[in-house]
Amino acid sequence: MNFVILVKRRELDIVVISDTHLGTIGSQSKELHKYLKSIDPKKIILNGDIIDVWQFSKRNWDKYHTKIIGQLLKFISKGVEVHYIVGNHDKSFRRFLNLELDGFKISNKLKLDLDGQKAWFFHGDVFDVTMQHSRWITRLGGYSYDALIFLNSTMNRILTLLGRDKISFSKIVKNKVKAAVSYINKFEVTVAEIAIHNNYDYVVCGHIHQPCIKTITTKKGSVQYLNSGDWIENLTALEYKNKAWTIFQYDTSGLERVGGIVSYGITDPTNPTFANYITTRDFGGNPEEGTSGDLAPEGLAFIPSIQSPNNKALLVVTFEVSGSVSIFELGQPAVNVEESTQESIALQVYPNPSNTDVTFRLNNTEVTELTIYNPMGSIIHNHQFNGSTTLGQDILNTAGVHFYQLSNQGKVTTGKFIITK
Repeated sequence: MNFVILVKRRELDIVVISDTHLGTIGSQSKELHKYLKSIDPKKIILNGDIIDVWQFSKRNWDKYHTKIIGQLLKFISKGVEVHYIVGNHDKSFRRFLNLELDGFKISNKLKLDLDGQKAWFFHGDVFDVTMQHSRWITRLGGYSYDALIFLNSTMNRILTLLGRDKISFSKIVKNKVKAAVSYINKFEVTVAEIAIHNNYDYVVCGHIHQPCIKTITTKKGSVQYLNSGDWIENLTALEYKNKAWTIFQYDTSGLERVGGIVSYGITDPTNPTFANYITTRDFGGNPEEGTSGDLAPEGLAFIPSIQSPNNKALLVVTFEVSGSVSIFELGQPAVNVEESTQESIALQVYPNPSNTDVTFRLNNTEVTELTIYNPMGSIIHNHQFNGSTTLGQDILNTAGVHFYQLSNQGKVTTGKFIITK
């Protein structure tokens, strides 16, 4: 069997990130770094409040902050344009306005032509009345916001230990308090009116930590208003590809952390089949002590058996987080080509995703063998059944992507299902 091993970053035309507030207690630097590692953009627009000079504290600057800076420099070295638009929390950088290096520029605003459409990028603090006339109130509000984020972080750690979903105090306040809703609406309308007056098709902001894509219409016309949100509570970015804008939302459900490498057989390119699942993740380990394995394969090299020192196919993997190298021996695949090209078995798998039980229901009553592989790639269950069978949490006790294989008289069906916790 021939194998293809791919870790492909998403190709994007433009990425807009704002309000990361690096150097503060609320900055989600680890998640932001993972996001940057997952994309391959042509242009990055950092739309203000990237490094928070107002609330900056060196004790909040962890290794992921440094990795973010390193990743941005790596983008620049590869020819990616990086535009830094100054906001209010990093306004100290305005002394460097119009500084332009190879692939990097600092400015107050940015104008682009996107496939014949005019786009206007700026942070948005210039249209904030409190910023212009009551800066001491704004500073006080910033400290209060930091205190709220600190309490929120403590509460979320407790909720995580209890197996509950995280919550965002500030999002609840913004969505429930009429004054906050009114402020956001006024900000959006003000920005839209000015953009319409200047004949822009897109106006892209940050500042208010409210991710959004919508069309705003006034008596003088309409414009598409976009806001990139933040990396404190929403963990969002704007992405532009194929002449369309979308909002990226970072997945905080926990499934993103169950990573690995999936290999497929491509001897028949028209019918690729699941072959193996490889990961060094140890769910019983401690991430802080470095005993939980690694989830960030960065470099991959496949060594075919004819070139291997032990005459077996090998996969060499370098891991970004731990800085380690692992060598995997590719043994007998879970499904071979001869099996996969046979007639498949019709069935239903539900619910999928599931946080409880999963049922496999056949369209016939023939005796069929079921094999389940967990996110580690190990066989955790095998039995025969007819009609239908249900697997419970005693078997499916690990969150992540699971694979199944059904076989019956030369017929084989493989697939995947997701367990959430």
